[in-house]
Parts: sequence; structure tokens; C-alpha cells
Amino acid sequence: MEFKPKNRDWVKNAAIIFLAVLLVLTFFSNTIMNRSLPEVATAGVTDGSIVAKVRGTGTVKANGSHDVKTTQTREIRSVMVKVGQEVKTGDTLFVLGAGDSQELEAAKETLRDLQYAYQKSAVSMPSFNNTTELRAVETASKALDEADKAYSDALTTYNIMKDELSDKDTLDKLSDAEDAMTKAYNTLISVQASYDQEYQRLSAEVVAWQERVNQLTEIPEPTPTPPPEEVTTTPGQDGDKKENGDTQGQGAEVLSASGSYTGYINLGAVQTYGSLKPEDVNDLATAKAWLASAQAALADFVASNKTTLENAQSVYDSAKAKYDALLKYNEQVNYQLVPYKEALDKAEAEMKTAEAAYEDACNNLYFTQSQNDKTLASASIDLQQQAEKIKAAQEKVKQLSGDAGDEITANVNGVVTAINVSAGDTVTKDTIICTIEVPDMGHTLSFSVTNDQAQRLRVGDTATVSNYYWGNEIVATLSNIRTDPKNPQTNKELTFELAGDVTSGSELTISVGQKSANYDTIVPNSAIRSDSNGKFVLAIEAKSSPLGNRYIAKRVSVEVLASDDNNSAVVADLSYGDYVITTSNSPVKSGDQVRMAENNP
Repeated sequence: MEFKPKNRDWVKNAAIIFLAVLLVLTFFSNTIMNRSLPEVATAGVTDGSIVAKVRGTGTVKANGSHDVKTTQTREIRSVMVKVGQEVKTGDTLFVLGAGDSQELEAAKETLRDLQYAYQKSAVSMPSFNNTTELRAVETASKALDEADKAYSDALTTYNIMKDELSDKDTLDKLSDAEDAMTKAYNTLISVQASYDQEYQRLSAEVVAWQERVNQLTEIPEPTPTPPPEEVTTTPGQDGDKKENGDTQGQGAEVLSASGSYTGYINLGAVQTYGSLKPEDVNDLATAKAWLASAQAALADFVASNKTTLENAQSVYDSAKAKYDALLKYNEQVNYQLVPYKEALDKAEAEMKTAEAAYEDACNNLYFTQSQNDKTLASASIDLQQQAEKIKAAQEKVKQLSGDAGDEITANVNGVVTAINVSAGDTVTKDTIICTIEVPDMGHTLSFSVTNDQAQRLRVGDTATVSNYYWGNEIVATLSNIRTDPKNPQTNKELTFELAGDVTSGSELTISVGQKSANYDTIVPNSAIRSDSNGKFVLAIEAKSSPLGNRYIAKRVSVEVLASDDNNSAVVADLSYGDYVITTSNSPVKSGDQVRMAENNP
């Protein structure tokens, strides 16, 4: 069976026709849309040099102006000048109404009140009488003199009676007896201390052996220990010391009543144990033997030194008895002086009382006088202050009276730039009624530039005025470059001195600077735009499509570094050869599609 192939040519033809129609429609739609897009002119981004000129616009200000003020509250009867009129010193500016001003009347009234107050204060100045305090001081002084005399008399009487009753020999004997008693007492204390020290040592030996005996009593079958060997040391008659083992024989000297040495504390009759200690003995019998030996040594020590202690005590008792007898005799003498001593003490106490009373009276007088002086000084200061106020009030009245003319005249040569009052107005003191500009002091103009622009300039550079086409030529000279107070981080403020036919209040555009510099990115001035976010350009961004390139406007922020009349050097995300929009036949914003003008490259 045969199969005939299907005819598919019509499908191919239909597809070709469809694509052709689609292409034609796309072409015509693209052409129609391009005709509706904004047409823009562009310029290429270049590099090169720019002769930079810094431009700015500012308001002309006069270096000097004079405000005319009123000195009193007065009525303005006539205004004799107009704004813009040139005046000279002495020219009449305003005519005032007749009569004293309110300030003058008030000043006269104030002066009268101050004068009355001064007279009242002068009449009321305080006065003081210190008679009471002075009399108190005088009375206390007399009492003090009498007390001094009474004390002097009592002291003289006491000294006379003391010389008559006192026995010098007795006093000397009393002093010697006191010295002897003191020496005997010190010897007794020394002997007793030596005795007590040795007694305590021997007693400690007895206690130690007694404790060892008590311990061994409870232990059965003690180990025998050799009995102690008694060694006795006796001092010689000349007081030499003899030693045996670890114990020395030594004596404490004792004074007799006559002051000679009579004996020692006998330390010789003591048992010598060598290196043997109670804890080394383990036999009860041996320990008891050692205990008996220690007890015998203690008893022997007490017996052998009893006489020495008694002798030392006897010497001291004898010396004290002699001293007490002499002291009693001296006290009997002093007893007879008691009435005279009491009279002297009483006179001394009365003298001190009189001295205190006199000091109190003097202090009271001084305090009263000081308070009175302060009160009087304060009143004098108040009176002086009132006198100074009167003087100031008189000067004010004199000043106001001298200024009470009927005219206000110009104090400087210049041009009237403002008049703030009209005829019939009543103005108060210190009101500014007009302003006179003083041209002789010159004019200035200021504007702000970036720090980079300011670095290209120097004080003394000459600038040109761009927008002034009439009158004499204006010469502008850069006189000051300072930090802009409104933008201290980024800007500087330029101040120019102006000379020529210029008036304050007019706005001038100034350009300054002639230095050339090379830059990598330069665009036409017409391409630079600005809004609230700063300066920018619209760069052309080309995108390819099947029917050709499409052109999109893209915002690129710029920072202007320098400018001349045509171009500006900028810092921006642009490269050499990029295109930026300079003009358009309708508004264009970033992201809009545009069409290029036919004469664009």
C-alpha cells in the first residue's frame, strides 16, 4: 500500500507571512514611540584644563552707618529729609514740638525727692553717749588699784613673818634627813628584791620535787637512782663569790644607819643538782631525798638572811623617824604662818577678781563703741549714697535741659538710607528715627564658597563685577577669607572691599581667580543640574535591542571643583567618552527613555 506525503508548504508560508507582518508592526510601533520620546542634546565627558573663576552673589553692605536716636520723649513736628538725600554735619533732620520732654520732667521730680530724702537722713543721723560704760571702766580701774595695793601689803607681811619664824639650820637638816631616808629606802627595796628572787627560785625547786614525789608515789617498784650530793657554798668575809656547779654564791649589800656596808643576802647554802632534773628521777626514795634536800636549802636560805633583812629595815626606820621629827618641827613653824598665808591668798584672789572686772568693763566699752561706730558708718554711707544720687540726678537734669532744643541735626556726612518716623509721631528715648550711611567708610560684599575654591584664592586678589552695567566701574578686592559660620566644615566666606559707584542693598555677582589646573572629568556647565539632594548630571546609558539601541537617562551626582564660562571640572562616577544631557525639548528625569538629537555624535 502506498502513502502519499502530506503537503506542508502552506504552513511555512503562513509562518513567513506572520513574521514579516510582526516585523513591520514592530518597526512602525518603535518609530512611532521614538517620535513621542523627549529629544535631548548631549556632550561628551572630556579631560583637560580649566581657568577657574570663583563666582558668587551677595548684597552690598556699607562699612559704616549712623543711627540717629532721640534722647527724650518728644513729638516729631516735621521731617526735613528724604530717603536717598545726601546730608552734611549740622543739617536739620527733624523739627520737634515745643515744651519739656517727659524725661526732663521726671528727672526734675526725682531730683526733688532725693533732696528731701537727704535732708531727712541728715537730721536723723544717730548720736551716742558712752558715759555709763566709761564710768564702769573708771570704777573697775580704782578697784584694781586697791586690790593690787592690798596684795602687795599682804605679800610683804608674809615674807617678814616667814623670815622671823623660819630656822635655816632646821631646813638644811630636814633636807639631809630626807636624802638619808630616800637612800635607806632604796637599799631596803634592793635587798628585798634580791631576797624575793632567790626565795622564789628555791620555792620553785621544792614544788618541782614535790610534784615528782607525788607522781612516783603512784608508780610501783621504782628504779633506784643515786642520792644527791650536797654541796654548800659559803661567802668569805671580804664578800668574794665561790662557785660550784651551775649555782653561784652572791650577796646583796646592806647599809647600816651610819651608811657603812654590813652584810649580804646569803645565797651560798643551796643544794647543787647539776644537770639532774626531777623528771629524770624514777625512784621514789631518791626523789624524796632530793625533795628533803631542796626543802632544807630553802629553810637554810630563809634562816641565814633573816638578820640581813631586819638590819635593812632597821636602817630605813631610823632614817624615817629622824626625818619625821624634823618635818613635824617645820610644820609647827609653818602653822604659825597660816594666818599670814591665808591673808595673802585672799588678797591675791581679790586682785584677780578686780582684774577680771576691769577687763570686762573695758571690753564692754570697746564693744559698745564698735557697734556705735558701725551704726554711724552705715548711716554715713547711706547719706553719701544719697548725695551721689542727687549729683547724678542734677547731671541728668542738666543734660536733658541742654538737649531740649527743637531740632535734631545730622552728626555725620552721608546719605539717608532709612526714615522710621512721620510728622506728628511721638517717639520715646533711644528710638532710632533714621539711618545715615557713611560712604567714606566704604562698602563690602560677602558670599560663601567651598574650601577647595577658597584654596585657589589669596587676600588681595582683584575681582570683576558681572552684572553691573551702568555708572562708574566698580572695583572689588578680596579682603578676607574666613570659615563660613553656617557651614564651618565645608565652606569659607569671602569678603570683598568695593570701590566705585555702589550703594548698599544692591546685589552684585562677582568672579575672581585666574589660575589654570588640569582635571580628569570635565562636563559642560549646561549639563549640571541641582535639586534638594545636590548637584547632578543626566548621563546617557545605551541598551541594545533587536531593533537598535535604546537610550536611558541616568542620574549621576557630581561635585564641582572648578568652573569657567563654559565648562566645569567635577568629581563623579563618569569616564572619558561618556555622554551627558545638555538640553532637551521636554523635562527629563532619571530612568526616562530619550531619543538623541539628529546632530548628536
